[in-house]
Amino acid sequence: MKLTKTAVVLLFAASFSSQSCAVMFQGSKKEVSVKSMTQGATIWIDGEKAGEDAVTQKLTRKDDHTILVKKTDV
Repeated sequence: MKLTKTAVVLLFAASFSSQSCAVMFQGSKKEVSVKSMTQGATIWIDGEKAGEDAVTQKLTRKDDHTILVKKTDV
């Protein structure tokens, strides 16, 4: 019975450590680059203006993000 409890604890520890490997080796954020093919277009990330024409920003891996590229005719 003692061997079974030890095996369960080791299995749990291995499972937990393998899931956190992605965070340890890749980090919790990813650098994302967006480049517009239309000059003067505004780039919005998650509802906030990020810049114009080309933007590079670190985004969290665990969340979904919305990217909008928009050019308004003047």
